[in-house]
Amino acid sequence: MPGQDLPPRLLRSVPALFAATAFCRIAGLVFDVLNIDEVDFALIGRSVAEGHLPYSQLVDIKPPLTYIAFAPAALFGRLSLLPMHLLGIVLVAGTGLILGRAVLRWTGDALAAAAAPWLYLLATLCDVPSTTSELLLNLPTALALLLFVEAETGSLLLDLLAGVCIGLASLFKHQGGMLLASLGLVLLLRAVRRRELRSILRGMAMTIGLLLPWALTFAVYAQAHLLPQLLDWCFARNFGYAGDATAADPALPRFFLSTATCIGGTLPVWILALQETAKKSQNAPEPPRTALLAALWLTWIPVGTGGRFYEHYYLQFAPLLAVVAAPRAGGWIAEWPKLARAIKARAAFVLLVPALAGCAFFLIKGAAGGYQSQDPKLVEVARFLREETRPDEELFVWGHISPLYYLADRRPGTRYFHCSVLVGNFDPGHLKPDFDASRHVSERDVAAALRDLEDHRVAIFVDLAPAKIHHWDRLPLSSVPALAQYLHAHYQLFGSPAGALVYRRKSEPL
Repeated sequence: MPGQDLPPRLLRSVPALFAATAFCRIAGLVFDVLNIDEVDFALIGRSVAEGHLPYSQLVDIKPPLTYIAFAPAALFGRLSLLPMHLLGIVLVAGTGLILGRAVLRWTGDALAAAAAPWLYLLATLCDVPSTTSELLLNLPTALALLLFVEAETGSLLLDLLAGVCIGLASLFKHQGGMLLASLGLVLLLRAVRRRELRSILRGMAMTIGLLLPWALTFAVYAQAHLLPQLLDWCFARNFGYAGDATAADPALPRFFLSTATCIGGTLPVWILALQETAKKSQNAPEPPRTALLAALWLTWIPVGTGGRFYEHYYLQFAPLLAVVAAPRAGGWIAEWPKLARAIKARAAFVLLVPALAGCAFFLIKGAAGGYQSQDPKLVEVARFLREETRPDEELFVWGHISPLYYLADRRPGTRYFHCSVLVGNFDPGHLKPDFDASRHVSERDVAAALRDLEDHRVAIFVDLAPAKIHHWDRLPLSSVPALAQYLHAHYQLFGSPAGALVYRRKSEPL
């Protein structure tokens, strides 16, 4: 019958995939800033575009490739997230196509391969359609999976290249390196069980491959005399990111809420992956099926690291979910022409409703002003700064809501464009009501902030704690006496938009 081949034809259409991806991610194009991280990355990305390595001018704790990838945010002079949201569309569709190729090499099933990019798109709907470090690392992860599958019957060079891709993924976010641990574990067990030397050599080749991008990174930073900064911000501080767990609310409720939300929004893909885990598909040969399953389920380790369970963490599942679910999906597609109309309708309902509901939610949230950058108080403070300060006047903001710089079109005046690292690097929304910030002050960071304030003669000091913006009232400036004393000695209040306190540096004698 005409139209019975419509699903397979649509699945194979690259333009249809890009169109669907753009539709699913349209909220980013409509509402601009969807989360704080995007602007965090964009601020350092602009610094990179101006010739500075990450951690040299502005500091944060992610590995350097995330910030480098955000350099296009400075393409238009004024900071803009539009290039990054357009890049997000290309990233999702392109990653999906690579995963499709990996599935084809694994299964030999063209229908399963055609389904993989769409399964990946569905799996990314666990989070708002922002461009995150997880979305960036998923591209080299997909390439690593393709090379790993190819290497099952190929040369060790492919394993070396797979390791390089995993290394690149970990340069976006350390957790990307978990793929090597997962695949390497299966190779080790295979070598022990079968007494197979090649599996050990494959694991060694992948490990060497992972080290190569990091070796190059160390060499670049050493040449720039910035190796201590790389070691401090990218490693020492990153691995201490969780902070004092006793200061935060219990993580278990966050885990259940985030997991229910993220799995609920991508349920069809999880169902297919669970079915494949429980029972092997005919078109899912060993190897590398066990390795792919191990990598999928061990991804819970990086997702749970730190106990914060942000929704974007669950994006790390997406490439492996798509690959593992693809054989079952291919079987469904092959049976599609034989299915009764009622079964087709139910299948379409199960697939489309979560996707459409997710897209609708992202748009409704923006229309209702639900994104952090739409906070009326923040918007009011940004308006005040645009109108009452000069474009060349830089800011020090006591808070962690970088969209303020973005909305006000002003630059940070110190290396600390957010102040979380000065007081324990907590998410203030997770802190207990009786939290005592003074016990977690980082004296060396406070001293560095004071040096920057003095050396750069930062013109404007903004205290967001009184306005309770992004829960920063739990971290009052009074908990850092040295910073509060410097403020009152060198600045005078000249505005209180939305309850925030805005100070201008006092005139000082020459």
